Amino acid sequence: MLKSGAKKNRSENRHTIASLKEENRILRAELKRLNRVLRIHSASHSDKKTAAEKRREIKMFEAAQSTALSLASSSYLKYIFARVSGAAIYSIIKKIMSGFRKFKLVSTIIRITSSILAILGTGAVFIFISGTLIFFIPVFILLCASAYLTGMIFRKKAFKRLEPM
Repeated sequence: MLKSGAKKNRSENRHTIASLKEENRILRAELKRLNRVLRIHSASHSDKKTAAEKRREIKMFEAAQSTALSLASSSYLKYIFARVSGAAIYSIIKKIMSGFRKFKLVSTIIRITSSILAILGTGAVFIFISGTLIFFIPVFILLCASAYLTGMIFRKKAFKRLEPM
């Protein structure tokens, strides 16, 4: 009884997965068709518009295209990567990095400088912590010794105050 129910469940799941894959295929085809219509429509109206309108429309089309590409991703990781790589900050960083790659000397100098600063920073932190410890150990010993001596000097008074009256 259980085996036939499990087989029925599996066949229903396979049927559901197959229908969802078919629906995805149909939606992707529709998306391609709509993108083609949008390109044709924007190309036919492009000669009547100003340069600012054309730039605005190009940005809107590119945004719609990147959204469509990210939604058409086959896995969640590809979707996340498409969304992150489509962000404005990503494109700004990419432009900056491509500018630095053009100048090999600048990128080499930045890499060497950052390595030297990292080494110096590590050494400076070590020296600072060592100096701090060397300074505070004697101060801590003096503080403990003074607390001990103060306790020894004033212990008779303290014991007298603590005695029951």
